[in-house]
Amino acid sequence: MKTYFPLFSPFALLACLRLQTVASFDDFYFPDHEEEWRMMSQNGTRRVFNFGIGSLSSWASRQTTATTSPFDSPPSIAPAFPGAVGGLVREFGIEAYGACFNWAPATVRPCFPDFEDCSAPVTGFFFEIFEEEWKSLRDREDIYDLLEVSPNSPRPEGLDPDGYYFTWASRTYDPREPACANSPDTLVSQAYWDSIIAGIMAWDGQLLNSGRYTWDLMAELEETPGFASKVHQSPSLSLEERRNLAVELVKSTKQSVLQWVDDRRCPLNGNTIITPISELSTEVLEEEPIEAAAIGTVSPPFSDAFHAFIDEILIEGGWEFGALNSIHNRMDACTFVDPNGRGDWTTNLYYDDFVGFWTVPTGLEESEVTEESVSPNLP
Repeated sequence: MKTYFPLFSPFALLACLRLQTVASFDDFYFPDHEEEWRMMSQNGTRRVFNFGIGSLSSWASRQTTATTSPFDSPPSIAPAFPGAVGGLVREFGIEAYGACFNWAPATVRPCFPDFEDCSAPVTGFFFEIFEEEWKSLRDREDIYDLLEVSPNSPRPEGLDPDGYYFTWASRTYDPREPACANSPDTLVSQAYWDSIIAGIMAWDGQLLNSGRYTWDLMAELEETPGFASKVHQSPSLSLEERRNLAVELVKSTKQSVLQWVDDRRCPLNGNTIITPISELSTEVLEEEPIEAAAIGTVSPPFSDAFHAFIDEILIEGGWEFGALNSIHNRMDACTFVDPNGRGDWTTNLYYDDFVGFWTVPTGLEESEVTEESVSPNLP
């Protein structure tokens, strides 16, 4: 495996004041976006694939990353293929330029066979990256390093045997001296777990012909009459396949020593499941006035039933006691964690697609799906 480190940013220079000692590899350098792309694509002659291991499971999340105008002109997204990679560990807690976040994103790192069990592969998903979207994706993932990987056999159909495969890796390579694992201010975010599992369960489903990826999982689970025949596009993976993929992803995630918090009403992650403002905590609304009817672009939307489904997946995947505290006594983060900036939510057409599916005729074209054409509230 080869690892490549990103250039420092102004944020990094400030964070260096808190720099901690971490292990490093011999073969590293500090490329810019263009140099990274030339290296991976061999100057545009080789296809490039990302091995996703976290919130990139959401096609809607990838869509909002690929363009600065995801609401008005949602871009096409390359198909994703479930797969696995050996020799890695996925865990929560990443040191970013020497600083620890208040919540711990998922990351992978090389496994250390002398220190830990490396027999089980990490489950994730592969998707192709194109040059025109590389910079925006790299900006989103700028705290990570590039780690070259090889898909486990059998290689998923749709992957190029001559392609370049990479994943987003942690700068902290030695698990015996983790930079953020014991930080009292670094938390496992339930809202982040929700967005990962939700992305898998929604997959490439589209309720409307709007170009945006939205899905009503609860209607699918409950076999709501007429639902299947009304949707524009059902997920290409069956319900069983998606559920199994979610469980396997949880199973292949190392348990954490960090505190686990319930931040569903005050999500710490940048892009969460579609959450109406009526479901947000007063702490969030007092800190950040929000004009849109909801935040987040990841389907399915916020509901107690969906949360129960997520918890079931986590328990089945072995994460009932996966952190310092158990799933049964997650701390309410809204009372003690400062809300993060969540962007300028003046509109949310992903939410409107969901509402519009149930309130206006389906099969609309992009230009016909507007805020005025749908109800301002969830059914």
